[in-house]
Amino acid sequence: MDRRDVIRAQIDEAARLRAAGPPTDAYLRWRDHCAELLRDLVGTAHPLHAAFEAAVGPIDPLDSEGLQIEGAHGMAVRIEGGAAVLRQVLGEDG
Repeated sequence: MDRRDVIRAQIDEAARLRAAGPPTDAYLRWRDHCAELLRDLVGTAHPLHAAFEAAVGPIDPLDSEGLQIEGAHGMAVRIEGGAAVLRQVLGEDG
């Protein structure tokens, strides 16, 4: 699997997670895997890495409680935002 395939798989996983209304731990696993992937691809100083963290944050485990809430601050919004950044990595519209 090349890097594009790995990123595409994470975008597909984001769609599955969003549709399923995932438990918080499934979301956190996806978020952490994607963050690690981006660190390896572009480094932590890259704007795409910062954009991903801003979209899916908070990153700190204590601050991550309550991400299952609905609305503008819930998990679905974070999943959409993170997937949009991953699409930007592939050169697609975010």
